[in-house]
Amino acid sequence: MTAVSGQAASPPKPRPPATPARRFWGNVGLTLLANLVIGATGVATGLLAAHLLGPQGRGELAAIQSWPFLIAQLAMVGMPEAIVYFSSRSPGRAGSYLGSGILVIGISGAVFGVTGWWLMPRLLHAHSPIVIGAARFSLSLIVIYALVGAPHQVLRSLDAWRAWNLFRLLPGCTWLTTLAGVALFARGTSAVALSQLFLLGQALLAVPILCVVRRHVSGPCRPRPNDARALLRYGLPTVLSALPNTLNLRLDQLIMATFLDARTLGYYVVAVTWSSLASPVIGAIGPVLFPSLGAMPEPREQHRTLARILPRLASVIALLTLALFVATPVAIPLLYGADFRPASAPALVLVLGSAFSGFNLTLQAGLQGLGRPRDVLMAELSGLTVTVPALALLLPAYGIMGAAVASLAAYSVTTTFLLLKVRKQLRAPARSLSLPVTPAGRELV
Repeated sequence: MTAVSGQAASPPKPRPPATPARRFWGNVGLTLLANLVIGATGVATGLLAAHLLGPQGRGELAAIQSWPFLIAQLAMVGMPEAIVYFSSRSPGRAGSYLGSGILVIGISGAVFGVTGWWLMPRLLHAHSPIVIGAARFSLSLIVIYALVGAPHQVLRSLDAWRAWNLFRLLPGCTWLTTLAGVALFARGTSAVALSQLFLLGQALLAVPILCVVRRHVSGPCRPRPNDARALLRYGLPTVLSALPNTLNLRLDQLIMATFLDARTLGYYVVAVTWSSLASPVIGAIGPVLFPSLGAMPEPREQHRTLARILPRLASVIALLTLALFVATPVAIPLLYGADFRPASAPALVLVLGSAFSGFNLTLQAGLQGLGRPRDVLMAELSGLTVTVPALALLLPAYGIMGAAVASLAAYSVTTTFLLLKVRKQLRAPARSLSLPVTPAGRELV
């Protein structure tokens, strides 16, 4: 706007600072957008891998990756979550927490790596020596998780949501580029070759992630014994809950990788992939909620935030689940090919299970933000007490459909336990938090 009648134009009014609630939902929106891209990338990579390998090869790839993924996750001993929790409460000490956490991962990773190498032939005895060798090589995920996963997660506690979400996109985009290149330029491929290309692509992400994290983390990344002990006190219950959580989510696939043929496993992997299609939307709140609750100095603010967010999320999950359930019988043979039609029936059951599983992620994030990782552990153990006997009874009798029903039962039991724990926390009298916090916490919603 130009000046009129010799009068100077008035300067623009400064934009008011964003409120905590606006920042929170802005970060949720950014995470949701990244989740949608990740979900679309996951669908594309799943389709490409299925078409490149077929049911047999897709099952071999799952066998190669399933156990190493679990072992690498356990080798982290809960350090990524512990680093996020303590760094969100004391951002100025994020460097020390990160260095201490990586040191702990290095020690535990050596133990888990040697153990996994020895166990792999026994865990995959139904597969060929080539598959077993590729699975052993995939244990290098422990190093990748230590150099990529733990440093990447600390960005959440430092309010660097753009960088955190950007780096979340890179693994899937790298994998999609790899598969597309193989489809365009290679005459044929194998599950072993793809598993090795996957590892190479993920390892290359370490350099840019470490460079960006170092710019955001203040102070030296020098390990401190006291910080390492504090991280372990928080991280051990977290990793102990991660084990039953992973078993609740993937025990069916792990058992199939050990005992069943690769074709059957390939059907089930496609059913699981399809049933997780709504996860990008369902899982957008939890990653932001966890550090946000941890930064709040007043328990009353934490309780009000949880009480307002959870009912809204439940309504969204119900609508998404209904839409996905209706689309499943037509979409799977149309997208994956007629060879994968047997995956449609278990996918229907797993769509329902994914609704409970997705809600569990936010409930767990809430309890972790309240400093209650042991409650998450107990909830996951309750689900595991259902998973194991249900799989033992239903998998031999009903195959992959029985495995899907067992998963649905376990997820729903875990949801019930988590809801009871959250309800207990919301009804408990508010007490002062024992750990020092910055004055950044505010009510978000």
